[in-house]
Amino acid sequence: MRLTKERRKHLKKSVFGLRGKKNANGGKGSYPMPDKEHARLAISGASHAERVGNISKSQERRIDAKADRKLGISKKARDHRLEKEKL
Repeated sequence: MRLTKERRKHLKKSVFGLRGKKNANGGKGSYPMPDKEHARLAISGASHAERVGNISKSQERRIDAKADRKLGISKKARDHRLEKEKL
């Protein structure tokens, strides 16, 4: 589903990966995840943002954890993925 400016404005704060972080439009947060498609995009976007220094590693982990919950990925599988990334 395309997330228009108007739809984004009506999302609850709890839908965002980083709540309260003001974006360029003065919104409720960054990394909206109203559905599974946006959750996958949030993981990818957070990874890129961390690599270029726009967000911290802890913020990336927080976004990833929320997206994983949205996608139904267990904590055990998420921890396994994080261990693999360290190698």
